[in-house]
Amino acid sequence: MNLENKTSPEKEHRPFCNLLTSYKETMDAMAEIEGEAWLRLQSNESSTYSAAWALKFVHEARSMNDIEADSQISHDDNVVVVKIYGNSGINRWYVKIDGSVEFSAFHADQDVIEKVKKLGFKIFK
Repeated sequence: MNLENKTSPEKEHRPFCNLLTSYKETMDAMAEIEGEAWLRLQSNESSTYSAAWALKFVHEARSMNDIEADSQISHDDNVVVVKIYGNSGINRWYVKIDGSVEFSAFHADQDVIEKVKKLGFKIFK
C-alpha cells in the first residue's frame, strides 16, 4: 500500500488551520505555499483580501450575528465570509465564520493542491 499520497489523520484536522484560534501557525503554514514576501504583506488591515483584513471581517461578521468568541458554530451556519488572495492573486484561501481556513482547488495547480493537503488544510472545488 502506498502511504505517500495519504494524509495522516493528525493533519486532516489540524487546529492551526484557523485564524481565530491559531493565527501565527496558520499564517506560517500558508506562507509555506505563498512565500515570505506574501506573508509580510498580510498584516495590513487596509489591504483588501489580506489576512489582517480577513480577520477583521470575520470578527465583524461574528459580531453582527451575535456569535461569542468561544461559541461553537453549527456546520450549517459555518459559512465562508471572506477570501484571502495568495501570492500574485492566483491561489484563493477562504475563511469561514469560525475562523477556519480552506483552500480552493479551482484556483490552483495540482502540485500546489498536494502541498496544501500535506499541510493539513481542507481543500474544496
